[in-house]
Amino acid sequence: MDHDGHIALTDFGLSKEGVEDVYEMQLSTFCGTAEYIAPELLKGLKYGATVDWWSLGVLLYEMMGFKTPFYDKNRKLMFYNIINNEPQWPPHFSAPAIGIIRGLLAKAPQRRLGSGVEGVQEIRAQPFFGTIDWDAMMAKEVEPPFKPEIKNILDPKFVPRTYLNEHAADSFDRNAKPNTNIDFDNFTYQPASALEGE
Repeated sequence: MDHDGHIALTDFGLSKEGVEDVYEMQLSTFCGTAEYIAPELLKGLKYGATVDWWSLGVLLYEMMGFKTPFYDKNRKLMFYNIINNEPQWPPHFSAPAIGIIRGLLAKAPQRRLGSGVEGVQEIRAQPFFGTIDWDAMMAKEVEPPFKPEIKNILDPKFVPRTYLNEHAADSFDRNAKPNTNIDFDNFTYQPASALEGE
């Protein structure tokens, strides 16, 4: 979330280098948060970007249902549920919510929303997102429902104290050949005083 309340979903913790076509089923690394893992990963099949659409479906369900759709304390049962069972639909889920989540949680990746030739447009066109002006959203012209009350864009008010108290450690590539570890090449810096007026 930025200082105006605009949000973006990102997860670079498991980014993969050297991927030429995200839609081609070419990856095979078993990784991710257990509750969000797509069936094809659990089956040991090659996968592509459709695993991200699965995770989006799990996230939408969790945001509306307060738990993930296949959760079980027993991890083996949870994985069984992911592969074999359909989610339970709480009564407060609207028909458009069920429609988009069901499409994103299609067991077969080739049938999953977002996997067709239209890609993300197939998801954006769902009735669930019917009131969203995507161009205005991407241009940050839509007023966020929550704007954080902060002093300036560098204010750490909403950063958990645990992180603020941790020692800052460098994470340089210790295996790099000499003279290839260029620190922040082409990096620019603005002192905090220059940003306070924003």
